[in-house]
Amino acid sequence: MEERLERLPSIDDVIKHWLLNTAVEFGVPLHCVLRPVTQGSNVRRIPGCNSTDYARGLAELSDSGLIKFSSELQADETTTWAGVTRILGRYLELPNDY
Repeated sequence: MEERLERLPSIDDVIKHWLLNTAVEFGVPLHCVLRPVTQGSNVRRIPGCNSTDYARGLAELSDSGLIKFSSELQADETTTWAGVTRILGRYLELPNDY
């Protein structure tokens, strides 16, 4: 009898699950998701992943319709790939102690 091996989740799958759980389920603000965890945070990072990995995962989740971005800046395009990547890029450029 041949056993079926289930596909192990890729690191991208793990990141997307982590993001959905962290950013959506618990409402952790974007700057906290994309920055290293500081003291007092109850969120554990995925080993080997960095802010760019999380930003890419958020953009992909947005592109697939699983999450929606909002912004207080009227000029931000929150419904397009280009707009979302600009928002994420802006957050990635913030200093770590922001």
